[in-house]
Amino acid sequence: MIKKRGRVFWLDLWVGPKRLRRSLRTDERAVAIERARDLTLELRKPKPPGMPFAEFAEKYKEWARATKPASYRTEAYRVAIIKAWLEGQGLLTLEQISTHAVEQLRAWVMTKRIGHTTKTIGRSSANRYCAMLRTIFNKARDWGDYGGENPVSKVKFYREPQKTHPLSTAEVRSVLAAARTIQADPRSPIQRIAADLIVILLNTGLRRSEALGLRWRDYNGDEVVVIGKGERRRVVPINDEARAVIERQPRTGIYILPIPNRAQTDNLRRTVKRIRKVSGVAHFHLHLCRHYAMTAMLGAGVDIQTASEILGHSRFSTSLLYAHSTPERRRRAVEVISLDTPHGHRPADVEAQVAEK
Repeated sequence: MIKKRGRVFWLDLWVGPKRLRRSLRTDERAVAIERARDLTLELRKPKPPGMPFAEFAEKYKEWARATKPASYRTEAYRVAIIKAWLEGQGLLTLEQISTHAVEQLRAWVMTKRIGHTTKTIGRSSANRYCAMLRTIFNKARDWGDYGGENPVSKVKFYREPQKTHPLSTAEVRSVLAAARTIQADPRSPIQRIAADLIVILLNTGLRRSEALGLRWRDYNGDEVVVIGKGERRRVVPINDEARAVIERQPRTGIYILPIPNRAQTDNLRRTVKRIRKVSGVAHFHLHLCRHYAMTAMLGAGVDIQTASEILGHSRFSTSLLYAHSTPERRRRAVEVISLDTPHGHRPADVEAQVAEK
């Protein structure tokens, strides 16, 4: 039934037990009749069974906002990209998404342009889209919204090259010198603590978010309580260098490092960019401080279990990804090899002499 309310016509329609009212957005009866006919067919079209992807995506985003706020914006953006592609393919429900559809989605994502540039998404980023979609289906199964097989489980992810370029001791010194120069002439609140943040990261192995979230109530002078990934709690010892940095911070708030908006990462990104320019270490980013801390501990003879507990890793295999060898350590490793001895290696006293070089 068509009714005119105010200046425009409205469609008043019953679809089963539901009464639907939709504006036809016109004041001309002939146009309203034509639009009402099309809208009636659309509203009465039988919907495919199962949970709509768009509906569950909103449910997933609410969960992501509460459990991982640091990556929420990225996940929400990727959900929107996936949702738009699925709707374009007519795949509206979770049950309609197959393994073949996921592989088609991944191929399309890799040809997608970013903004107004000509840059395309690489294999690593395409894997992140698939990994998030896999999590979405796992959550749908856990929450009882989907009972089928996870279509992403049969998708073979692309092999990702190991691009991590660890920091050398000389590069760490250059980065610290640059950070201190920037801290002396700051352009933003976070640049006032740039060097202090890096010193804490290098001496504790904390993640960036963990260091920015340190509170005075969790610090007792010798150690600090850290809430890491998955809300896991761990206690991290504090050495003299990190303690000196912490003790000179003003106790004006609940957080140890005084910055007004720690959830905003734009200033931090610009600070890192400025450190790269001043130091000349083009590949530097804050997470490399965590790599350096792990490598330094293992190089000094700290056992893998202790180092892993300090960094908050649940598996030793993860810790090994953060451990990097150096040319000097590799040289010392081959120096202890000798086939001229009965046991196939140099005696302990010779090993000690090589290590002292």
